[in-house]
Amino acid sequence: MTAHDWMVLATGLVFLSAGAVLSQVFRLLGPTYHTKITAHWAVRGFFFASALILVARGLSFVFPGRAFAVQHMSALVPASAFVVLGLSLVLLEWVMRDRAPPPWTERLLGFAVRRGVSDRAVAEMAFALPPEPHGRPASEREPCRCVRLCMMAGAGLVILVIVAVLLTAA
Repeated sequence: MTAHDWMVLATGLVFLSAGAVLSQVFRLLGPTYHTKITAHWAVRGFFFASALILVARGLSFVFPGRAFAVQHMSALVPASAFVVLGLSLVLLEWVMRDRAPPPWTERLLGFAVRRGVSDRAVAEMAFALPPEPHGRPASEREPCRCVRLCMMAGAGLVILVIVAVLLTAA
């Protein structure tokens, strides 16, 4: 395989990864419990369509054919794939942070799980507890947000190093 083939394959995998991240955003915005919906159907539909488009785009690079020619791909396409993946990860982090329960709730539910309480009963307790007040600052609400952002940045850096090694080794 040539360096161009590796670049096309890596670009396809990055687009597939971005689609997978947006599918998790779609899942988190969807029904969380029997009838509770956390986002409007149009918002969920936008993220579902975006995930499908990114997966289709990634598959067109991984399995190129006559419909999508990849012989003359510029370096902007892989760069845009990494930008889309980065924005998707930032969006996922924002949605997860917004949906995270208060720390005391997590400890209480973890204690219940360790004591052998069923999943259904834990879910009932989770929705019976009051929501976290939104007036508190994020650092007080979530002390490990910086760690999670550093982990995501480190994962992106590892992906870039692997792609660079593959491109220079070919």
